[in-house]
Amino acid sequence: MTGAPAIPVESLARYFSGQLGETATVKAATVASEGASDDTWMLEVETAAGPQDLVVRRYRPGGAVREETDPERHFRILRELGGEQVPAPEALWFEPGPEVAGGPFFVMRRAHGRIVVPWLAEGRAFLAAAGEGPLGGRFVAILAAIHAVRWRGGGLEFLAGADPGRPQADAARRVERMRSMLERYRCEPEPILLDALAWLERNLPEQERTTLVHGDYRTGNVVFGERDISAVLDWEFARIGDPASDLAWVLSPSNRMGSELACYLLPPERVLEIYEREAGWAPSAESLRFWDLLHLVFNAVLWISAEHNYRSGATTDIGLARWSYTVPRLRGMVLDALEER
Repeated sequence: MTGAPAIPVESLARYFSGQLGETATVKAATVASEGASDDTWMLEVETAAGPQDLVVRRYRPGGAVREETDPERHFRILRELGGEQVPAPEALWFEPGPEVAGGPFFVMRRAHGRIVVPWLAEGRAFLAAAGEGPLGGRFVAILAAIHAVRWRGGGLEFLAGADPGRPQADAARRVERMRSMLERYRCEPEPILLDALAWLERNLPEQERTTLVHGDYRTGNVVFGERDISAVLDWEFARIGDPASDLAWVLSPSNRMGSELACYLLPPERVLEIYEREAGWAPSAESLRFWDLLHLVFNAVLWISAEHNYRSGATTDIGLARWSYTVPRLRGMVLDALEER
């Protein structure tokens, strides 16, 4: 039992009716996922104009690394991506108050296809098969397209921090962010993670490009259609920064536990080959190693924050808190990565 509330079907139906200007009835509602920061609800809505498949992303009170996620920011990103050559869900409405669903949320149209759970055997088998066909190359090509999105002077410029193109700017900010969050959330001394942060501070890579960065690009965050990828999901960690961080996450061993295939989809060398062809460049090996270690540290901090929130009473979601069991393993992975550098 996770402690997540039931889907408020009646209040959502009233909300949809107000937004659409006609009576809306929720015919079916299912919990698609209960993530570290948000709940995702899939709804079949009937209106006079016809059926609509809608998705609600509700900001979860007490979710992990709350300072990293903002539902209005997430909504804005999706709205701005609507005119770009990146498959993203169509965002419809944002509701900042808790009255309708118990917390802020936004609504988007459902992208149809299959969302794969990569840590299940069935999901891994699907991805390995998909990687042998055009979907493997398409997955990498979309990442290159994300990095090619025009953000300067446009609606996504709000994602850029101060001096976004300054060498090492993104890396330095991310390390500082991880140190601040670790200090806030740790329940015990964390010498391995602190050692990793010190190494990262000493080895900031040069930022070869400044682009839109997805922040969590992986096979579990895309919708696979029969012949194409219909949508890229979960843009809450998006920023303007170093695209090498996205590529490092795709390649990271921590994102393909025990598999020789990056994201359970393609051989790592094939990912690099396709990305370089599509993007016209490739990050250095040193940059990829830096970002791989930073991703490990972030994953550890993510689940440390979940444990902290449960201990402090910020959430009663035992399903979220139990992910803290992965922290010892992540500490070991961080230590192994440090010994290799």
